[in-house]
Amino acid sequence: MLRGKVSASTKAALCSKSGSILGSTKIQTPKLLKSPVRQQTMAYATKKSFSQKSGGSDEKRRTTPAKNRDGFIYSFAHTAPYSNFHLKAPKITNEVFDLATVFPEDVSKRLPKSKVYEYSQKSIPSLIHLGSFNPDQKNELFNKHISLFRTSSSAQIFDILKAGISSPSSGNRFCITGAKGSGKTTAITHAQSFAVEQGYVVIHISRALDLVSGRYDASLVKNSRLQSSDSTGRVFNQPMYVNNLMRKIAKANKDVLGSINLSKEYEFPASRSFKALKFTPTDSLYTMLMNGRTHIEKCEVFNAFLEELSLQKQAPVLFTMDDFNALSHHSYAVNRDVDNNPIYHGELQLPKIFLDFFSGERTFQNGVIMTGLSSYKNGYTIPHGLGQGKPYAYAKSSDYDPTLAGKMRANGGVKAINIEPLTLEETEALLKYYSSGKVIHQPVDESFVQQKYFLSGNGNPLALLKSCIEVY
Repeated sequence: MLRGKVSASTKAALCSKSGSILGSTKIQTPKLLKSPVRQQTMAYATKKSFSQKSGGSDEKRRTTPAKNRDGFIYSFAHTAPYSNFHLKAPKITNEVFDLATVFPEDVSKRLPKSKVYEYSQKSIPSLIHLGSFNPDQKNELFNKHISLFRTSSSAQIFDILKAGISSPSSGNRFCITGAKGSGKTTAITHAQSFAVEQGYVVIHISRALDLVSGRYDASLVKNSRLQSSDSTGRVFNQPMYVNNLMRKIAKANKDVLGSINLSKEYEFPASRSFKALKFTPTDSLYTMLMNGRTHIEKCEVFNAFLEELSLQKQAPVLFTMDDFNALSHHSYAVNRDVDNNPIYHGELQLPKIFLDFFSGERTFQNGVIMTGLSSYKNGYTIPHGLGQGKPYAYAKSSDYDPTLAGKMRANGGVKAINIEPLTLEETEALLKYYSSGKVIHQPVDESFVQQKYFLSGNGNPLALLKSCIEVY
C-alpha cells in the first residue's frame, strides 16, 4: 500500500509497468494468466481446494445427512431399511421355503400351520430386483427375509398360480383386500415367490402412486402401439419409469427371458443421437429389454416386448401392481398436457397397459393378474368394481371412477382375496420367532400372547410388530 504523496514521475512509471494501477481503469492481464495450461491448472487447484475429499487431515469428514426431494432430512425410520442393520441381527436357522417340499400336491394338507419360513435363495434376488419388500415391513430386524406362510391365504394364492400355468390371464384376475397392515403386500410377495419357483415371468409395479404423482415425465405420442378403437386417442409415454421397469424385469427374470426368442423382426428408427435398433427372431426377450431400455424409442420397445410376451406359451406371466387404489383415488395425474389440462390415468402408458390386462381386454396365453390395495380410502370404485356395493349418485371423482370400475367388472369380473387377521396360533408363532431373533426379551407365555394379540387389534400383523418394537 502506498502512503503519502506520489510524484508525477513515480505515478507515470507505475502506470507504464503495471498497466495502470493508479491512473487508468483498465488493468492489463499478465501474460502468465493467458496460457490455457495455466488457466486449467488454476481451475483444477481451485476446484480441489473446495472439494470435500481434499485436505491433509486424516480425520474422516462429516457428510450432510440424506435428504428427500423436498430438501427435508430423512428420518431414522426411513433410512434404517436401506442400511445394513440386518447384518447385526442374530442368525437363526430357518426352514427354507421350497415348493418341492412344502407344496407337493395337496397344499392345504401339507402346509404346516403357523410356521415362519425363509424365502429361498432362488427367489430372493428376483424379489429384491422387483422391489417386493416394503420398507414398512421392518426386514432390517432379521438376518434373512422371512415370512409367515398361512393356510388361509398362502395356499389359496399358490392354487391360483398353479392354475395360471395352463390357463389365460383373462380368467385369473384378482384383487387382494384387507385392513391396513393385514399383509396384502406380503401376500403379493408370496405370489411372486411362488411364481419364480414355478418358472413364471414376473412383472411388478410396486407403487401405483408413482405413475400418477408427477414424479416421472409423460410425453404425448402419436401412432403408438397402445392406441385402440376404444381409446380416447391420446397416449402419454412414460420413458423414465419405463427405463427403470425394463431393467427390473430383465434382471429379475434373466434366465426365463433369455430362453424365449422373438417371433418376428422389430426395427426402431434412428434419431439424432441414437442409431437404428433392430431385433431378429434369433434375439431373446432379455436382449430386447436390455438393448432397448436406453434407446430413445424405449417405450415402443416395451410395448413390443409385451406383445411378444402375450403371444408366447413357453412361460406363464404374473403381472402385479401394489397400491392399486391410488389410481381410483387419483383419477387424474399431476402431469398436465400442453394445454395445461389434467391427464386421465388411463391415458398414461403404464396405467393403460396394466388396466388393459386387468380388464381382460388384453391377455397372456398363460398367467395371472393380481393387485393389492393400500391405505388410500377405496371410495366407491373398488367395491363397485368387485361387485360388493353400488356407488353414491353424487360421489366425487376422487371417490368414484366409473371407467375404472367398469374395467374391473368386464369379462367376468375381478375376484377378491380377503386377508383375514392373524389367529392366536399364528400370533404365538410370530412372537416366538421375534423372541429367538432378540426383537423381544419377554418370555412368550399364554398371557403375553393374549396381551400382544389385544394390542395388535386382534391379529393385525403390522400392529403386532409395532407393539413389540415401538410400544414398551
